[in-house]
Amino acid sequence: MTEADTEDRPFVDYLAPFEAFQAYGLRGGTIYRGRVRPEFARDREALRQLLDAAPGTHRLEDIDGRLYLTLQTYRGARPRQRLWLHITLLVVAIVTIVGAGADLSRMYGRDSPAHDDKTQLHPFEFALEFMARVLDGKTEEISAYLWPDFANYMARGIPYAVALLFVLLSHEMGHFMAARWHGVDATLPFVIPAPFLFGTLGAIIKMRSPISHRRSLFDIGAAGPIAGLIASVVVCAIGLSMSSYVPESRMIGQPFRFGTSVMYRALARLVMGSPPTAPGVHALNLDPVAIAGWFGLFVTFLNLMPLGQLDGGHIWYALVGRRQRYVGYAAFALLVGMGYLFVGWLVLAALVLLLLHIKHPPVMDESVRLGRVRTAVGIVIIILFLLMFVPVPLVLSRYWG
Repeated sequence: MTEADTEDRPFVDYLAPFEAFQAYGLRGGTIYRGRVRPEFARDREALRQLLDAAPGTHRLEDIDGRLYLTLQTYRGARPRQRLWLHITLLVVAIVTIVGAGADLSRMYGRDSPAHDDKTQLHPFEFALEFMARVLDGKTEEISAYLWPDFANYMARGIPYAVALLFVLLSHEMGHFMAARWHGVDATLPFVIPAPFLFGTLGAIIKMRSPISHRRSLFDIGAAGPIAGLIASVVVCAIGLSMSSYVPESRMIGQPFRFGTSVMYRALARLVMGSPPTAPGVHALNLDPVAIAGWFGLFVTFLNLMPLGQLDGGHIWYALVGRRQRYVGYAAFALLVGMGYLFVGWLVLAALVLLLLHIKHPPVMDESVRLGRVRTAVGIVIIILFLLMFVPVPLVLSRYWG
């Protein structure tokens, strides 16, 4: 819709159907939310015709016997998805995640210990070696052995990358689909690449319009962790079936040991059985796919913390309203306290203060109650959150080096 199109429209009092409403200013427009007058609610066809003439989008909801309207208007063109940015980040993330998977395969895979592998050419090392040979005029070496070595090394990271991207995108698409279901404007997932450890810092989507009420807040906040948890359990089961209990001498060269939650230990027992009782074979050597599942469970745990803009903050606010801030303060204090066990918790605490916040912002319409079914689901999610708790996620291995 252009400004010219808006000027050519006949005047329409698109706020007339509201019995009462709240207005929320957006960049490039305004969103209105409120109850619909009974006379408009009785004549749905006339109501839709009036709203179709409004300069924007609308959504009608029947909640507890009352009709609610969310009307989003725009000044000028509606904001578009930046597909180029999503695709660029995804392509870069695929490279860094595959590279991380190759490293993990070398260190934790079936052919560990790490120092037995002589082919170690990381993506950034390959780029430097490629440029060096181009500048030296030795381009024949690129096709002769540089590219084959790099391709062979990277191929080992593909199973890990597929598993991890499946988990991350399942989580974010859960949010995205729930947002679309509730008429909330949301972006596609942004996958954040990282040139170290797991190859990514996770994925996010951005809400470009406010969430109307606590039911939609709950559904959007819970859909991601539920989808991500299901995907993580599937990946864990597959990865653990490819893992094994090995003698401790086989753990040499592994830089980190992964802390396990109650849920992860239960999955390991279910898939792999109890560890052998013979001396020296109690160490669990995780396949990279199992590490992807571990990372998925850990990211789900982090997102379910009851803080500000995290999924857990959404869920707790939907459950208890503005009293969420008390749970948030307790969670923040726990983060600071756990910083004595693992410094990463202090980093997360700093991010909470700078970006994520402790208190959750209010929804537009506080009058809509959550309902018994969603409350029960919320309690189950809190229990699952506790089962995924990992006090010390990573420990420097005594077998390293």
